[in-house]
Amino acid sequence: MYCASCGKKIPEKAKFCTYCGEVADLDSKVSEAPKTEKKPPSRGRKIASYIILIIIFSLLSAFAAESSDPSNKSIAIIFGVGAGILWLFLLYELARVFFKSLGGTGNIFGKIFSFFVKKPKYAIGFLAILLILIVVFGMKISDFKYKQIKPNLDLIQDNLTELFVNKSVGDAIAAGKSAPYSLQKVGENAQTVSERLTALNSPSRLSDYQLAANDWADAMVTFSKDQKNWDTLGQDPGPFTLKLTNPQAQGLLKSSVEQIASLKDYGDDAISRTDKQAMRYIAAKLQVQSYWIDGIDQSTNPSFLSLEISPVYALGRKIPVGTLKRRNPCISKTVCAGDVKKMAQGVYMSALGYVVGEKDAGTSWDNAWKDAEPLIDASGYSMGGVGITQGDKNQPQYPPAVQAFFNECTSKGGIVGGTGGVKERLPTTEDGRTCKYQNGACWDMLTYSGGRYMGGNPGCPERGLVPRIVQKEPEPSDGSGPKPTSQVQPTQKPQATWDGTYSVNANVGCNIPGIYSSGLLPSATNFTVKGNRVFDAQGGSYPIDSSGQARMVINVNASGISVQAVQSYAFYQSGGQAQVKGNITVSGGGAVEGQSFSLNCQGSYSGRRTSS
Repeated sequence: MYCASCGKKIPEKAKFCTYCGEVADLDSKVSEAPKTEKKPPSRGRKIASYIILIIIFSLLSAFAAESSDPSNKSIAIIFGVGAGILWLFLLYELARVFFKSLGGTGNIFGKIFSFFVKKPKYAIGFLAILLILIVVFGMKISDFKYKQIKPNLDLIQDNLTELFVNKSVGDAIAAGKSAPYSLQKVGENAQTVSERLTALNSPSRLSDYQLAANDWADAMVTFSKDQKNWDTLGQDPGPFTLKLTNPQAQGLLKSSVEQIASLKDYGDDAISRTDKQAMRYIAAKLQVQSYWIDGIDQSTNPSFLSLEISPVYALGRKIPVGTLKRRNPCISKTVCAGDVKKMAQGVYMSALGYVVGEKDAGTSWDNAWKDAEPLIDASGYSMGGVGITQGDKNQPQYPPAVQAFFNECTSKGGIVGGTGGVKERLPTTEDGRTCKYQNGACWDMLTYSGGRYMGGNPGCPERGLVPRIVQKEPEPSDGSGPKPTSQVQPTQKPQATWDGTYSVNANVGCNIPGIYSSGLLPSATNFTVKGNRVFDAQGGSYPIDSSGQARMVINVNASGISVQAVQSYAFYQSGGQAQVKGNITVSGGGAVEGQSFSLNCQGSYSGRRTSS
């Protein structure tokens, strides 16, 4: 007999077709093969059609969701729901193919399949529940990753503030203007920031943001040794990759607006005390927020129903080639990322004007906030009064935010007494007001730019501090006391974890225009480690010691030219990945076509292992 549905020959008295799964109708069985024109569409065509439609609907949903026009959000939801329904039909067809391949009703899978064939409503309901569970699970994972961002974000931005302050000081020195400390001190501060960032274990969503800051710190260390080339240092760490859903992007944007608005009180306080260094920190914090908002604006959406097309990345960090599409997330009908960044830039310029001693800088500061106030109010954040207005004789002694700190200190029995006392693990070098309480055992510090940190003896509340580095003690041996030092030295096996191919991003400046690090040293873009040895393009190799350090030296002497290139390597683990950073120095000279020259290049690089 033949199946009435698909036309294929099946055994006599079969209860259902072993090819298409349809129930066989024994009362009206077909003794002859049906005409070919009545053959239904193949299941493969159905599956292919569903896949194509899902891609189209998902793309349309993603494009509509990324639009800044609020009316397109409903269109995004419609196409998203449509894509979800198509997923159900696709899963149903795939399940039929899967269960049919298991051989019919002779096993439990075949019985389940037979039940769902007879009861398609139950099959669709089961698949719908399965899809909902997958979506909910994905949302929970995304929410968990998002909640990990906040504490680490504050620490990264504290360190970025230090870098922007040091960039401002370096710019002043390079321009021949007065500065609070030397370029050497700038390099020392940047080195401290680099070490803190390297030790910080950030969640995966912030890893590229952290690494961008780390690269900039390393570059700042290098350029602090060469004042003539200081101006070639980037104005910020450069682009970074970030994944945020629309609600997450909106939440972080709103948080940035609140942080920007809170700086007004501290700027008023700095002007009342004629404190240019505090205003320099406030200007740096505005730059940090502008840089972060730019990252939010160019972030990618990892939502379940939006097909995320992976960008092409350059070597080293995940920096997309070219400019990423801007999302311009909004927190109200009139406040979007572009508006907030423009507001931050306006206030920053007035803060910078005060730092460099522009005339009527205090008035410019007040006017900048008057321009920003409608935008801040529209975002739903209240600035809490006008605070100090320049030139007003009836102004309060302290702005509201500073007075609130004094009141809180008094309420817990403390005394605000300047900056005295030892404070450990602070992520900033800025001064501020310190509240000592519980007989001086605990401290609570408010920096002059509004940073808040707490610490003290064991048991005191902690806030905003750099995590402690716990030293692991040697494990005791089998009842015979501590293991000898020779038994706990690193062995070749853990060192071998450095093997693989590394892609790095170098920032090197030369005294001769047009010379780039990649042309001088191919290892400034990528290199290979085998057997715990770094290999150069010429086949030379350089051992990595037990601490993860290596040093490559290449000497070139030919045709009257003598050049030496030195590249240092520092391998380390961060976020479960093997990473590397170091410095590059190229020096030498000679004569070409009768013209003598002297070459001097310095810089740094960082990157990670891309394959083992």
